[in-house]
Amino acid sequence: MSTAPVKNRPIYREYRNDLNKLTFNSKPIINDLSKKAEVNADDAESVLKAIEDHLRFTVPKYKLPAFYLLDSIAKNVGGMYVSLLHGRLDRIFVDMWRSVDDAVRAKMERTMGTWRNGFEGGTRHLFPEFVLRKIEEDIARLKARAKETAKMVPDATSDDLLDNLTGMQSYAKKRALEERQQSAQRAVVARADSYNGSGHHRHHDQRNGHHKRQRTPEKAKGVFNHELLQQINSMIMKKKVEMLRRPTDTHLFAVHDALKEYKAIVLEAELPPERVREIREQLAALDSIPGGYKEFSQLEPIPLTQVSIA
Repeated sequence: MSTAPVKNRPIYREYRNDLNKLTFNSKPIINDLSKKAEVNADDAESVLKAIEDHLRFTVPKYKLPAFYLLDSIAKNVGGMYVSLLHGRLDRIFVDMWRSVDDAVRAKMERTMGTWRNGFEGGTRHLFPEFVLRKIEEDIARLKARAKETAKMVPDATSDDLLDNLTGMQSYAKKRALEERQQSAQRAVVARADSYNGSGHHRHHDQRNGHHKRQRTPEKAKGVFNHELLQQINSMIMKKKVEMLRRPTDTHLFAVHDALKEYKAIVLEAELPPERVREIREQLAALDSIPGGYKEFSQLEPIPLTQVSIA
C-alpha cells in the first residue's frame, strides 16, 4: 500500500470527496471524474492517491465503480497516469480482489483482459506485459491458497472442531495477556523517562530562576494504536471461529482478509485520532455482518466528509 505523502493536498481532498458520488456504475460520473483527472494531470500522483485510498477504505459495494474509474482514466487520459500505475497496479488489483466476492472478481478479470491487446487493433497493451503477468501470477497464488485453506479447514461436524475452537481461544487469551504485559512495560518506561527528563529540566530551570511546569511526552497516539489493534485482533479471532463453522462462506473469508489489511495499516505507523475514528467506523460496518451471511453490498458507505482526511 502506498504511504507516500500527498503532494497536492487540496486536489487530493477534493477528488477524494468527489469519489463519494461514485456509489454505482454511472458512466456520466465516471466520465466527469475522468475529465477532472485529465485537467489535473500535473497532479496525477495526488489524484491516484485519492483513488487508491478510496479503494482501500470504502466498503466492497463501492469498490467496483472506483475500479472502473481507474480503468477509464488509464484508457482515456493515459500519459502520466499509466506510467505511475506501472509500479502500483498489482497492489491495487490484488488488495481489491481479496476484499470482494466472486462476481466482482470475475468483472475485474474481464477488465484486465482489455488491458492486453486492447489498443491499436489488438497490437498494443495498455500496460506492459510484466505488469499484467505479475497480477495474473499473484491472483493464481491467491486462488491456489484459498483451495488449500478449504482443504485444511475441518468439517463443521468433525469431532475435532471443539478442540480447534478451544485451542484458538487459549491462543487468543495468551496473546491478550502478552499485549497487556508489553503495554504495562511501555507505560513504566514512559513514566520513568518523563520523570527523569522533567527532573533534569526542573533542576536546570530552578538554577536560572525559572519554575516552568514540564510537559509530559505525548502518548495518545500509541494508546490509540494499541486499543485499535486489540479490537482488530479480537474481531479476527471471532471470524476464524466462524470460518471453522462455515468453511464455504466466501463473504466471511473476505471479511477476515479485510480485517488483516486493517491490522497491517495499524501496525504500519502511528495513526492520528481522526484516522482511528475512520477505521473504527469501517470496523463497525464489517462487524455488522451477522456471521458473514449478509452481503457486503448491503452495507451503507461511511461518508468521508464526516472525518478529516489525514
